[in-house]
Amino acid sequence: MADELGVTSVAFPLVSAGVYGWPLDDAGRIAVGTVRADLAAGDTSVTSAVFVAFGTEAYEALTAHL
Repeated sequence: MADELGVTSVAFPLVSAGVYGWPLDDAGRIAVGTVRADLAAGDTSVTSAVFVAFGTEAYEALTAHL
């Protein structure tokens, strides 16, 4: 979607994690791994990805996989 819109930066919250019941650690692992793989593939216009952590637990889940 980012490439279709021609954007170079995107922000990702841990959607469905925490309050909606998806385990934060799993969400962090998937989010970081997916973005890392897509950026490494080099077939995207995105040069910057920001992860949005709502609370300490979400922050720790994300940073554990960076």
